[in-house]
Amino acid sequence: MTSLAALPGARTASRPTGLTAFRVIVASTYVIYIAVSFFKSENFLFLLDALLAVAVVFAITSRAFAERTIAHGYLMLTLAVYVAFVLFAWVALSAPTELAALKTLRNLLYCVGVFIVAITYVTDRTRLGALLSLMVVLTILSALYGLRQAVFGYWQFELDRLALMGSSLKEMIVIGRVRLTATFGDPLLCGFFMMCGLFFMRARWNMERPGRAMRLFYRIGAIAVFGVLVASLTRAPLLGLAVGFVAILIIDFRLDRRSLGRIGLAVLAGILFVGAVVWVVQSRMLEESENPALRFLDAGLTSVWSLIAMFLGGGDETTYFLVNQSRDARLNAWTNAFAYLMSNPLGAGFSEVFNFSLGDTGLLQVAMLTGIPGLLAFLSVAALVFFRGFAHLRRSRRIEDRRAISALLGLWIAIFVTTAISSLATSSVAAVLIWLVGGALVNVSRIFPVERGT
Repeated sequence: MTSLAALPGARTASRPTGLTAFRVIVASTYVIYIAVSFFKSENFLFLLDALLAVAVVFAITSRAFAERTIAHGYLMLTLAVYVAFVLFAWVALSAPTELAALKTLRNLLYCVGVFIVAITYVTDRTRLGALLSLMVVLTILSALYGLRQAVFGYWQFELDRLALMGSSLKEMIVIGRVRLTATFGDPLLCGFFMMCGLFFMRARWNMERPGRAMRLFYRIGAIAVFGVLVASLTRAPLLGLAVGFVAILIIDFRLDRRSLGRIGLAVLAGILFVGAVVWVVQSRMLEESENPALRFLDAGLTSVWSLIAMFLGGGDETTYFLVNQSRDARLNAWTNAFAYLMSNPLGAGFSEVFNFSLGDTGLLQVAMLTGIPGLLAFLSVAALVFFRGFAHLRRSRRIEDRRAISALLGLWIAIFVTTAISSLATSSVAAVLIWLVGGALVNVSRIFPVERGT
């Protein structure tokens, strides 16, 4: 087996201080909300801010950052335009002394700091591999924590945090819709991290050429992670996962009889599973059981049914929570946001109050805060990142490298499908994973160099 250090793109330079701080930030995102929930204080998030500030200072004062800025001139210029519109919205359209305005500014600019650090330090195969390994292990550990919630129930401090997450606790009490939060205190953030973890596993698998024991570890871990993703009952990450993996199939999949057979079996299994869930829940055969284990199983199946009911319809309580309160609320928010932006193309700034939740507007939230030009600059950065990765994929000939790159590209697509219909576009914690991937794709030609003569 070829050692990782001997593969193309591997380097053995000493670890910079900024990279160490960045690794601590990445690890902290998986556990920070346990402290936030237990102590009921958001102040723990300031630790991430401090660490990111340290990493950014070391990054921008390094020679590597200057080299990256020159090499990626158009990308860095577009990023600067986005920053300019964020600052304009903060200064011209809001009250800078308000704490809410400062927190919004922080969330909008967090992606910039993470992106700068990732571009500077995630520059070779060894560093990316180490970060992917770290995130794979932490995702699996977080999934196991989520399975603990499913089997033994929530602790009180977790329920207190869940009560702050919209209608999640009401849904659990009224219709038995149990949603796992794992270590994140929020079903949406849990689903997002689990979704990312599945793509990280695929990318790392193709980078390290795992042996038999590691292949078993990945497969068992993937089952646990996918189970917690489904049990978080968050539609945006599930849709992102589906679109992202379809993108991988299109980019890097070879159709043959065996593969088509597997796809057919998966579709058949999915249809049978949905049918079984509908029959068991609607018959109430487990709900009325005297066996506590069967009643717990019914609660889990009811949770799955609540997703199916979005398309097939459900009872009165289900319809209220999943349609009137969820789907219609988002449609109302998007409609109002579009109407507002048509008359106010420079956005609302940070202090204006609306009769709908900005979090329900998805990526339009960026436009509502920084204006249509700010959103266009944000999306331009995302598009440039994707096309840099895709252009290198077309040049790459090494099968393992192509599969690892396609996993990162699939994740990038999944991320923007998810953020387009959720409140994650301006989440500082989600930004760590999002723009780490962005930095890796920008540097993909250094991480997976094309060998001479290919």
